[in-house]
Amino acid sequence: MENTLLKTIKVGIFLIFLTPLILGPVGLTLSAYPKAVYFRSLVEILLIFYIALILLNRKYIPKIHLSALSVIIFISTALIVSLLGFNFYRSFFGDPERTEGIILYMHLMVFILIVMGVFTKKENWITAFKASVFIGGISSFAAIIQKLNIFKFYGTSLPNRMSGTLSNPDFFGPYIVLLLFITFFVFLSEKAKDLKFVWGVIIFIDALALYYTLTRGAWLGFIVGMGFVVAAWLISRPHLDKRKKRYLIFAGLALFILAVSFFLFPNFPPFKHFSNLIQSSLASSVGSRLHIWGLALKGWWEKPVLGWGLESFSYVFDRKYNAQFLNFIPEGMYFDRPHNKILELMNDAGIIGLLAYFFIFFAAVYTLFKNKDYWRESSPPNKNIFIFLLTGFFIAYLIQGLFYFDTICSYIILYLVLGFINNVFLVPKKEINYSPEKIKKRFSRKEYFVAGLSAVVLLGILYGVNIKPTIVAAQFPHYAQYEKKDIKRAYAGYSNAIKTKTIYDKDFRLIFVERSIYLLENGLVNDIEEEVVGNLLQIRPLLAKDVKSPDRRPNSSYEYLARISERAYFVTRDEKNLEDMESALKAGIEFNSELPTFYQLMGELRIIQNRYEEGEDYFAKMHALTPKHPRDTAGMYKKIGVAYAKANDIEKTIENFKKALDVDYDYKKATGYSALDGVISFIDLVAVIYYRDFNDFDSSERLYIREMEAYPDQKKTFQAHIEALRQDYNKKSE
Repeated sequence: MENTLLKTIKVGIFLIFLTPLILGPVGLTLSAYPKAVYFRSLVEILLIFYIALILLNRKYIPKIHLSALSVIIFISTALIVSLLGFNFYRSFFGDPERTEGIILYMHLMVFILIVMGVFTKKENWITAFKASVFIGGISSFAAIIQKLNIFKFYGTSLPNRMSGTLSNPDFFGPYIVLLLFITFFVFLSEKAKDLKFVWGVIIFIDALALYYTLTRGAWLGFIVGMGFVVAAWLISRPHLDKRKKRYLIFAGLALFILAVSFFLFPNFPPFKHFSNLIQSSLASSVGSRLHIWGLALKGWWEKPVLGWGLESFSYVFDRKYNAQFLNFIPEGMYFDRPHNKILELMNDAGIIGLLAYFFIFFAAVYTLFKNKDYWRESSPPNKNIFIFLLTGFFIAYLIQGLFYFDTICSYIILYLVLGFINNVFLVPKKEINYSPEKIKKRFSRKEYFVAGLSAVVLLGILYGVNIKPTIVAAQFPHYAQYEKKDIKRAYAGYSNAIKTKTIYDKDFRLIFVERSIYLLENGLVNDIEEEVVGNLLQIRPLLAKDVKSPDRRPNSSYEYLARISERAYFVTRDEKNLEDMESALKAGIEFNSELPTFYQLMGELRIIQNRYEEGEDYFAKMHALTPKHPRDTAGMYKKIGVAYAKANDIEKTIENFKKALDVDYDYKKATGYSALDGVISFIDLVAVIYYRDFNDFDSSERLYIREMEAYPDQKKTFQAHIEALRQDYNKKSE
């Protein structure tokens, strides 16, 4: 029985190593959610077998030394600060998009304790590293396939940036960097020449994939980490031939100068091609990152010791959002991570959490160097390279963490290395040899009860934490495919999904509301409008209750409450809905007065109430918060026109739509770019309003003729539309 349990657990551990390859439309995110559910489910199942194993033989209980102890201290600290934080439920369960929180940390801890318990020999760990390296090589090969446009693997649409099986280059790059260090470790420890060639090929594939991620932070982490490895190795070899050492030092300096020159002189011809590859990414991210980091520091400064609790940054972002962000990020976009692991921990867990986090790396490196003489892989001084590689691994991890945040794939690699150090880099101790008569072959009644109870509890957790939410989460991407061909079926699917109670009720409810409002405002559910609004009215009290307690995305909740009330008014014509809309917007403005959307909706409300002057004042306040770019000005006039359309004032509608097109025309003529999204369709709409509502064919024709100057590529299309309107006008005249 013991051998069977042990083999089963080892098979399960190697199945966990497949986590980076798990992806698909079974959750709100096509990569993060499937991976997390797969990982958590396997850990819970493995724990059932592991409890049975240690009941049979206590020798499988892992020895906790400094490296593993530091992880336990960190997770305990995270639990405590979250208990005292903004929302313990959110901190514990996370959300269905990132699927992190304390619950993920606990699963990671259980995972590594199980691995430490059953991998008692160095060879077991090396085999585990080899499995992780091979799986990572498959993911990198997927990135090459993406580059060749053979298959996308749910990757982003960003040109020239590859993401393998992790869906996002910013997730994939840091994961590959960590794997590269482990792959070098495996390569140097491999004795079989044919397998050494395999690991060398994987190093090449990983390096190529890393190049095409265009993740500058990951590159920097790899360069600094590997630079440490090379420098430390050179210093550790005092008897190295002086000439060889001089050449190596010269080569290192040359590479360093080359790297610095690239960043200082990106337009120098030899660098220009490579520079162009990262230019778009560089231009789009620097401004937003700096402002988000500043916001994270403000959040930390408000609670410097214990922070806000895990998974709190989305709330802090909404609370401290200011209009200057619109210079760098589009309105409506929110951040649930500051894209800096250090600042994330400062915000979430304060100085206490940050110190506990740093202690993990101190403990690991201290253990490596303190016990390096007990690493028997090769003779001195070559064995030092393994110590340096693992230290470089941690350096690279911390450096790239200044620009990104962790994913489950990088967590698994990190915890695996920490467990390896805990078990292998220790002073050898005599193993306890159990005599055959002391080894149990079967359970006692008490142990059967404990094992059975553990299985029942863990299977209940498996269903409640993983299976049940996944059933609901999978329905959203499944029914989204029917929106264009069978909207009633799509909406019915969404409605049925949120009827199931799960640990992510609030999140699924918010997604349902978001989707319903989108369908309503784009006229996709006109046939069942009353049903959709009726369902939203049933949800409105729950959403209002949700927003009263601190949680993620409060600004979105206030906005959706206002939009639900507005749509309800148009269906019922009950003035109470307008009062509810006003209450929601005032609460939103009180929470954060820097959000333009709140003033836009307040302007719509006043115009619907025929308080035109007040309404336009609110739109002016909205515009004052924007960068006042021609896009913002054109967008403001378009939104005012939409508000007047909702108030059935067609003259005011066309007046403001015309102003929006005037701004767009001037901007297009001056720069070659449009100031309005979907401008061609909008031109058609304005032309139709002139003709249909004012019987003014001449204005429609003049509009099309003018827009041909701004959009010459649409000349044939506009002429065809003019001709169609002329023919209809002539028929009416006859």
